Amino acid sequence: MPSLTQKHEVLFPVKMVPVYTKLSTAGSRTGSLIRIPGKRTIVNLRTGTPVSIVGSGYRLVTNEEALDAAYECCSAVFPETHQSEWDLGPVFAPSTGSYCHIDLIHSTAALQFDFLMEGSRPEVPNTFGPFIRVTNSYNSMRALSFSVGFMQKTCSNGLVGPSKIIRFKFDHTRKSLQAGLKFTIKHRQLKKMKKRFLDSFQVLHEYPVDPHLFSPLVIAVLKIKKPNLPDSRNATKRQKKESEVWAVLESHIKRLSERYAHEQGANAYAVLNTMTDLSSNPPVNKFLRRDRHSMQKLAGEWMADFRKSSRKPNFEINEYLPKSDSS
Repeated sequence: MPSLTQKHEVLFPVKMVPVYTKLSTAGSRTGSLIRIPGKRTIVNLRTGTPVSIVGSGYRLVTNEEALDAAYECCSAVFPETHQSEWDLGPVFAPSTGSYCHIDLIHSTAALQFDFLMEGSRPEVPNTFGPFIRVTNSYNSMRALSFSVGFMQKTCSNGLVGPSKIIRFKFDHTRKSLQAGLKFTIKHRQLKKMKKRFLDSFQVLHEYPVDPHLFSPLVIAVLKIKKPNLPDSRNATKRQKKESEVWAVLESHIKRLSERYAHEQGANAYAVLNTMTDLSSNPPVNKFLRRDRHSMQKLAGEWMADFRKSSRKPNFEINEYLPKSDSS
């Protein structure tokens, strides 16, 4: 089923109701309804369908409340900005509406910063700006969280930095939410965060990578699982179809790799941009199982790890590849 990508699609009204089960007795056609203690159902009031079943300790935060809190987070993290400067960005939720990601993007140039790739032709800087992503769920699988990320202004390719940099997280429990949402931040963290990004970009840009490794690196870092399919001569009709679907995804990644290698050179920074493009604009493909948020986080984590690991003696880029691909 198609995912939800519009604001109105994820801001549906919800209600928590008790959960019952029907118990039939011998000789009875109707049975009796018995309430299940400690369990409640979250119902989508727009469609009348259940979204999830939660325990008694779950505290409901609606997606609308989460979005309102995201604007408060923007003001806390970037106090020099006004709420009107934050525009609604990409929205994502699975068709069930069990969780959602909503981005708020800063619209002016006040918070932008540039990364100029030395030696590039032409020498046009890549301009980045911040966004804040709120994640909310109607189950206990995902906490209410607010992540700070950066995206390229020209193409909207974004990545989320490692959670240890700046992330606010609140479990859906009374204990976690009873005091309200508080966004406390030491603003020197932001300067350090921006410096880490720029330093990482420079390190990646200076590290050469064989263009033939771009696609395998993207597949490995974003944890895209290649299907184990038999030779076409021995494959079933279903397996041949899966092979075709995988080939479409593989060709898409190869085209992105070739584009960024041509535009930015055969280096790790171009690999990162290939990752963020695929993560920010994922095609519909059954082998691309992670959502945009998960892949952008993996790209951000790889960037931070590469910055650290590449400085070690005898480091090789093949360390990120499965042994079968690096031979």
